[in-house]
Amino acid sequence: MGWGMGVGERVKIDERRRIVIPKKFRGGLRTGDSLIVERRGTSSW
Repeated sequence: MGWGMGVGERVKIDERRRIVIPKKFRGGLRTGDSLIVERRGTSSW
């Protein structure tokens, strides 16, 4: 498990299916880093 596991924040998807990574998570990111995206809720695939 990575250093950020269990730390999260709710974000929304816009009409073009984009999300914004909150500033508090962007600080240490670099090109080539990986992120985990988790889907929750009742929406169907």
